[in-house]
Amino acid sequence: MNIHMKHCNKNVMKILIVGNGGVGKSSLLHRIVKNKFCADMDITIGIDFLVYEADYNGQHYLLQLWDFSGQERFRFILDSYVAGSSGVMLLFDLTRPETIDEIDEWVQIARKTDRNIPILLVGTKNDRHVETNLNEDLIEYKMKEFALFDFVKTSAKTGNKAEDGLMLLFKKILALRNANSEDGENLQVLMQM
Repeated sequence: MNIHMKHCNKNVMKILIVGNGGVGKSSLLHRIVKNKFCADMDITIGIDFLVYEADYNGQHYLLQLWDFSGQERFRFILDSYVAGSSGVMLLFDLTRPETIDEIDEWVQIARKTDRNIPILLVGTKNDRHVETNLNEDLIEYKMKEFALFDFVKTSAKTGNKAEDGLMLLFKKILALRNANSEDGENLQVLMQM
C-alpha cells in the first residue's frame, strides 16, 4: 500500500484510537470510514489500520486511524506504534461506566513520546436506552487531570455524532500545527533581528 507517495507529508495525520476491549473502537471506525455498522465485530488482535480522507480549506488530508487492541495481553506491542502520532481518540463505554476509571493507562500509552498530544475523550454506545450511573463529575475530573481537550458522546450503531469526534480532533491538530508554525516563524524573525 503506497498511499503516501501522492500526498504531501504534512497532510497525513496518524491518529490513535485507544480504549479498553469492547468499548466499540472498531465499530466506531467502521461507521466513520465505511458508513456501516457491524454488530458482530471480531476483537482487534494487536493493531488495525483504516484511512479516512478529508478535504478542508482547500486541502486534502489522509487520516491514518490506528485501532489499538484493548486487550491487556496485546498492550506490550503498542508502545512502538505511538511515535509520530498527531492525536488520540480515547474511548470508553457509556453503558459500562467503570471503563472511564481505566483511561489512565491509555493516556500514559498515548503520551509515551509526546506528552502534549491532543486527546479527545469519546463516550460510545450512546444509542442504548440503558440506565447508567455515569458520573459527569468524574468525566470532568478525568478531563482536567489528563488535559483532555474535549468530550463527545457517540453511537456507531446509529451513526449519531460518529464523525463529529474525529473532526473535532482533526481541527484541533490543524490548530496546533498552525500555532507551532507561527511560533517557528516568529522565532526565525527574532533570530534575524
